[in-house]
Amino acid sequence: MNWLGRELLIRSLLVVSGTALALALAEGALRVAGFSFPALYTTDEVVGSRLRPGASGWNRSEGEAYVRISSQGLRDREHAPGKPPDRYRMAVLGDSYAEALQVPVEQTFWAKLPQ
Repeated sequence: MNWLGRELLIRSLLVVSGTALALALAEGALRVAGFSFPALYTTDEVVGSRLRPGASGWNRSEGEAYVRISSQGLRDREHAPGKPPDRYRMAVLGDSYAEALQVPVEQTFWAKLPQ
């Protein structure tokens, strides 16, 4: 390998390693700062998109709330498949207002309905 080829290889390795180091530092800084952008939605053949079962993370658009999606794909706690005989179950259908990703689940209107 001649001198020019060796110099090009060294400079290329410096650029690649410098870029990798910068990305690693940026990743560390974002984790320390608590930044997250959770993927709460997945594609759906029928309706276009829906909540991704098991997803969780901080939603900071139009408010701040930790969002956890149940294994059934609902923004709620886990529910047993069978309903106890002394309980009522309600289904709430709606748009993004009913989904309420901007507030903690305890502050949603549907969480306050049983009260």
